Amino acid sequence: MAKMTKVTKKTFLNTYKINGGSVTNACEVVGICRNCYYEALEKDLKFKQAIEDIKEENNEELVILAKKGLKTNLNRSKQSAVEYVLNNKTNGEFSNTVKNELTGKDGAPISFKFIIEKSYSGDNPEKKEGELN
Repeated sequence: MAKMTKVTKKTFLNTYKINGGSVTNACEVVGICRNCYYEALEKDLKFKQAIEDIKEENNEELVILAKKGLKTNLNRSKQSAVEYVLNNKTNGEFSNTVKNELTGKDGAPISFKFIIEKSYSGDNPEKKEGELN
């Protein structure tokens, strides 16, 4: 199993950043297995911190792209973009959540009547009636 040198780590970090955080791709470029990568993460705190920094930076870039895409889709009146903004950015003014309250006649509580029939041989079924409120 090949160990990661300072040069290998630097190349790995550059590749990892350029490829949006792909561990597999970065491992292939520097010629190491994933186990070597995880071993380096455990042993080298600076390397681990550099990976975390790149992840955070990549996530921030993705959020910026997503916001730009959302604005573009809003300008194009894409329904999913419009629904997203209305559902998530308007403090509940617009929501696709429907709340229903069910009541009985004239607002009374709902009651259910039921009949249970048991028959073991087909003759003389046992019948029970009940009511739920």
